[in-house]
Amino acid sequence: MKTGPPGLSVRLTDPTSHKPMLHNFTQDQGHFMISPVTPGNYLLTVSNQDRSDKDHTRASINIKVQSDSINLPEPIILLGHFLRGRVTDFNQNPLADAKVFLLCDKDKTLSKSSTTLDKSVYSHIVEALGEMHYKFLTIQESSTDSDGYFTFDRLPGGSYLLVPLYTPKKSGVVFSFTPKFLPVAMEHTDVDLGPDTFTLQSFKLNPGRITWPNGVPISSAKITITTNTSQQSVLTDGNGFYQLNHVIAGDYKFQVEVENAFFEAYSINLNHLLESLPSLVPDKVSVCGNLIPADTSSDLKLKVYIVVRSVDNNSEIKRVETNLEDGIFKFCAFLNPERYSLHPDVSLFGVNQHSDKILRFTPSEIMVDLTGSPVVNVTFSQFRAKLFGRINCLLPCSYYKTPVYAQLTSLHSNTIQPKIYEFIPSKTNLHVAFFKAEEMLPGDYAIQVVFYMGSSLTTINSWCWGHHEKTDSGEFQPIESSKRILHIRSDDLHYDDESALDFRQTGFLIPVQFELPNYVTRVPTVLLFASNYVKENNTTVKSSIVWNLTKTCNRICLPSPEKVYKISLSSTCTRVRLLQATEINPSKDCHLTLNSSARIRIGVEELPVVIHLKLDEVAAKFFDDLKEVFDSPYSFQIEDFTSNTSVTPRSKLVETFWSKSSQNIESVSATGVFWLNIRNTIRVTPKSLNLKQNHMVHLITYPSSQDINLQSDSEQQQKQIDDISCSLTIPIVNPSKSTVNDVYSLCLSLFVGQNVEFSLTISVNLRGRIDPPTERVNIELFKKLPQMSEKSPTSVEHDHLLLPVNSESELVTKTEKETKSSEPIAVTQSDSQGLFSFNALPLTDYEVFNIKSIFEVSKMYQILLSKAGYKFDIINKTDVKHQLTGFDWYVKSTRLSLVEVFVYNYPVSEDSRQPLPAVLISIIGEGHRANHLTNDEGVVRFVGLSPGQYYVRPMMKEYSFTVKSPDQSESGQAIPVQVEEGKSAVIILSALRIAFSASGVVTSLAGIPESGVLVEASWLPGTQNTIHNDLLHLKSNSNMTCQLRYDQINIIPREQSVTDSNGNFRIRGLMPGCVYRISVHINPNILSNPILDQVTRESSKLSSRNDVEHAVPDHVNLQMLTTDTNGLHFYIIRHLCTSLITVNVQTPDIYLPTLRLIVFPVGHPENIVANMTSV
Repeated sequence: MKTGPPGLSVRLTDPTSHKPMLHNFTQDQGHFMISPVTPGNYLLTVSNQDRSDKDHTRASINIKVQSDSINLPEPIILLGHFLRGRVTDFNQNPLADAKVFLLCDKDKTLSKSSTTLDKSVYSHIVEALGEMHYKFLTIQESSTDSDGYFTFDRLPGGSYLLVPLYTPKKSGVVFSFTPKFLPVAMEHTDVDLGPDTFTLQSFKLNPGRITWPNGVPISSAKITITTNTSQQSVLTDGNGFYQLNHVIAGDYKFQVEVENAFFEAYSINLNHLLESLPSLVPDKVSVCGNLIPADTSSDLKLKVYIVVRSVDNNSEIKRVETNLEDGIFKFCAFLNPERYSLHPDVSLFGVNQHSDKILRFTPSEIMVDLTGSPVVNVTFSQFRAKLFGRINCLLPCSYYKTPVYAQLTSLHSNTIQPKIYEFIPSKTNLHVAFFKAEEMLPGDYAIQVVFYMGSSLTTINSWCWGHHEKTDSGEFQPIESSKRILHIRSDDLHYDDESALDFRQTGFLIPVQFELPNYVTRVPTVLLFASNYVKENNTTVKSSIVWNLTKTCNRICLPSPEKVYKISLSSTCTRVRLLQATEINPSKDCHLTLNSSARIRIGVEELPVVIHLKLDEVAAKFFDDLKEVFDSPYSFQIEDFTSNTSVTPRSKLVETFWSKSSQNIESVSATGVFWLNIRNTIRVTPKSLNLKQNHMVHLITYPSSQDINLQSDSEQQQKQIDDISCSLTIPIVNPSKSTVNDVYSLCLSLFVGQNVEFSLTISVNLRGRIDPPTERVNIELFKKLPQMSEKSPTSVEHDHLLLPVNSESELVTKTEKETKSSEPIAVTQSDSQGLFSFNALPLTDYEVFNIKSIFEVSKMYQILLSKAGYKFDIINKTDVKHQLTGFDWYVKSTRLSLVEVFVYNYPVSEDSRQPLPAVLISIIGEGHRANHLTNDEGVVRFVGLSPGQYYVRPMMKEYSFTVKSPDQSESGQAIPVQVEEGKSAVIILSALRIAFSASGVVTSLAGIPESGVLVEASWLPGTQNTIHNDLLHLKSNSNMTCQLRYDQINIIPREQSVTDSNGNFRIRGLMPGCVYRISVHINPNILSNPILDQVTRESSKLSSRNDVEHAVPDHVNLQMLTTDTNGLHFYIIRHLCTSLITVNVQTPDIYLPTLRLIVFPVGHPENIVANMTSV
């Protein structure tokens, strides 16, 4: 500093007496002046204000004043000011005994003295200042009082550094302050740094340590320290120590990570009062090891556990599951630091079985001590066993001159190769042999007896074996295979204790094949007998073994090699026979394999076929009327067509019997059985049954017959039988004997087509009688309509005299039209006795007519009788005279007079009669007249004529008629006929075609048909006229001659026709060879009255006009040929005619803008004449 403070007191004092002489104050920048001063020696002192005591004297110098004024060459250096501050702890409380060091710049300090520091203090200062410590010098230190204050006195002006330090006594904790150091500038006043000059920020505790439970340090352990705001990780050194710098007081969580050890998370509150960081040991230590099985495959179906038991309290702690890796079971577990015993425990997947039954490892137990470091090398290995086996043979074991072996195959490993061990025959018993096996791994094995066939091992599959586990009776149950399961665990096995190692032959296997066709759906039960004869007390006794065969492939066991067995069969559901092996000697016929041994084949000869006859719904409804049916069997004829077709088929009758126990009528049925040879074809036909007590019932069985051919219904091939899939059948003790009646209960659903089903229904026979007897009467049967009452009266429609009829159906008794159906359901004729019947009528709609019995069925029907010249009346059944006749209808007949006219096309002969329809026949006589056209059969009948003379005349323009019967005469004259009462007259006419017709159509130019237009044909007698046949694509013939003569032109009428509603016309009566002018008639005023009337009628029907102006073409000259001509077409043009049509439509005004009027001809809306809107 080169300036000083103002306001300081400057005095001149006598150095001897110390008496003040002169006084003044410093001005700005510390300058001062004292005058007047007399020459002499003086003491110049500088103090604060007016105070001049020694404590407040800031500086003093001796000066000598002479005759001149004095300017001091050097500035007066003042003593310094006070520097004060305060140090607090983490909670802002005063921190006593803390040291504060004052440092100043080495180059600028006026004081050359320094304070000697301890090495630790010096290190602290160096750490706080860093590289800056080279520039500063420690000159003073101060300690805080109980209030935490520190002071530095008389500090001269300048720049300083303050560095705090706090080191409690008897503690190695090092604290850090904030700020670490504080720069201070001292000027001309005291400086107070405030109550929080330095505050404790963090501290450094003594190192913590990580060790094993026995105190051994753990190096390179990772410790992760976590607070609410930060996380850091440190590693232990080689001695297990770890250190944290600058710890702030608070809660900390320590997590230690060490391989093969487990540390729980450790939480602690760190503060400066602690001695050091926490030292930690593992909460759990790992134990690891391996279980090495002999089978190192990866598909072991085992679960292996390690059972951990505490040595101190002898209790099970936990079960550790192993993992299979590279064929080795590996395990690891974290346990509390104690001593433990470990032993393996093995079980199958999903099976609650322990290691002593599945797999054994050695040693059985291993002790481990986890109070020190982890144990990671525990090892168990697998146990191996010795086996001793035996076989007992019915024949000497060397009988077949080939060695036999025991084959052991692992069930749980595909990598372990099967092992074989030879059976060595006993020297004392030829029927016994033994084998020995060593080094067998524990596990489950399939063991069986095998031998070499060529170079491959083959199972002995032709022997029966005793079950390796005895039954309750102490006997060995026979089985068909030597294969059994052997469990090797933790001990050697011997056949005396392990039955799976003791093989006992009990007999010889014989395959039994039941060869069934494919259509057999289930196997019928067959009893097979194997009989042999033995001598007992000089008497031959028959002994039999019986098997119940229930499969297509069976195996039986013959127990003795010394006996000869005779085979026989018995079956209820089939008739079978032996196809192979009727006698078996096991010692000769049986070998080591089934393929080379004897076998039994069974074939089917006959199968039972069941006939079922059931009532249908109709038969069940009229059950009470059928009691006569159920009193006797219902027979069926069975015909065999398999033999030579030229010979009459063999046949027999099978009776079916009705079940009478059922209370339900609908379930009543008849059943019968017959035997069918499976290679034959038969036909089943129900026999007809006529009821004697009820003639109205007609029994119908459907279908009418059924053919059974099993070979055609299903491919006749045997089911393939595989010996391997056959199973052993156990003999039965007391076979039951079945009867024929058991077929119904035992043999149902045996094969496809076994059940032949027929249904029995009933129809009705209705009879009637005509009196007096009249034959060949047509009787039609009609079904009444349901709404017709059965009491509706029947009326007779009598023939009207002289009115011809078209068909015989109108000459019958009728009721009201709405009471019957329109079409007959049956038609018949009466015989010579006047009897008629309708047989086998189906029963339908009987419920609608409330029919309760067969005898009421006739109420549903109505008959119509017809015969030309007859009238019929139905007599009411309530008439006392006819109640006991046994007929449903009684009809009274009355014969009428009849004239029949038959018209046939020429020529007419007995062999050729072609009816001609639409011929007008006129009859007149005795004051009566009638006209009618022939029907499609060319017949007209006039019924009910009064006796007398009549004349018949046929009329048709194109034909000429000749009477063929009763006498020949031209039809131009009337044909006389004499009519007598109750008799018939017949006239036969031959019609010869002599003229033909021309037809066509008349339309407008627009193609619209024109009706009511007259078209006429006029004969042109001259030959000079042009012929237009080519226009119609018709040929003309100049060689044809016209039969008309020129002198007849005035009497030959014009042929005319009027078009119908479709514009079509047809002009008849045109002679062949003649030329006609065909044209449209223009002027209707010159028409004859009949033609004019027809034109008027046709025109009025269709609102047409007759004002034809001309036609196109004007005419057509047509030469008629010997066939009808068609294809003529005329276009007409009418006179122009205009009319005014006024139409008044009454409608609301809102519809007027959309109203439109359209005018078009009636029937032709597409031809619009006018289209306008409203005005």
